[in-house]
Amino acid sequence: MQDGSINETVGVFNDMRSLNEAIAELEGTAFPRQDISILDERAARSEGIVMDGQAMADDPEAPRTILIRPEEKAIGVGVIIGGGFYAGVVTGMFAAGIGAPMDTLLLMGLSGGLFGASLGALVAWLLGYYYNGLLLRQIKAGRMILWVRTPGEEEQMIATDIMRRHGGRRVHVHQVH
Repeated sequence: MQDGSINETVGVFNDMRSLNEAIAELEGTAFPRQDISILDERAARSEGIVMDGQAMADDPEAPRTILIRPEEKAIGVGVIIGGGFYAGVVTGMFAAGIGAPMDTLLLMGLSGGLFGASLGALVAWLLGYYYNGLLLRQIKAGRMILWVRTPGEEEQMIATDIMRRHGGRRVHVHQVH
């Protein structure tokens, strides 16, 4: 390896399930999360980068990001809906007024909470729809690229094996300067 360069193992995936399984196994073996990245399709499009998947896989300047795990998506949805519920409860109770009877406070709080949670659910759904749409377009275009920093031969063999077992195509090791 040349001075200042690193090796990466790279592969292209056809579906999200295989990609998520490969990433989970990579993280569970020898690779920290910060060494694993995917193509940031949105950034590539905004920068006007138009290449096929193979060219992008070997381009050290291709924009990269981390993949949001399914469990992180679930946590995010919970936070958005829960935050909407909380904001709705507080708003509903303030709307009822400080001197309002307890049953009115509770009813207004519950009504506001349900409205806020519904709004939060809508926002979470829209964000999920947008994010999943980006990923589906990447898959259809053959650009669901996974990179893993692999400094040594043992790490390269482990990453190559994991990617291939989970359906990675065109899996290979290259050097990035």
